[in-house]
Amino acid sequence: MFILQIRECFLQRGIKPKVTLLMRLGIPERSAYHFLNGTAKSIKTDHLYKLCFYLNCTPKELLRVDLPEDDATLQNHPLKDWTKRPTAFPLQEFRDLTPTQLEAAQVAIRKIIEGE
Repeated sequence: MFILQIRECFLQRGIKPKVTLLMRLGIPERSAYHFLNGTAKSIKTDHLYKLCFYLNCTPKELLRVDLPEDDATLQNHPLKDWTKRPTAFPLQEFRDLTPTQLEAAQVAIRKIIEGE
């Protein structure tokens, strides 16, 4: 099953996830609410495109896959790569950040940990 990680993606970029922001992107209020609180069961492709464009990311960053771990047939499946949760800021990217960007990264990590 695909899991939407829209809230996490916003926080990783230091953007406060708000329903009104998604509405300005053209996403209906009800959908925006479900996207941000993690209760959305589906997403329209045009909404996915708008989010990817705004967040400068790919659908793979907004979606995660939960696969049954006990199914041996999925061992070499291409979706297996999507099961890994992305880290908020991968270590190899830290060395390229400016001091200001590092501070923003710390704030985003704190928000994720605190569940904001």
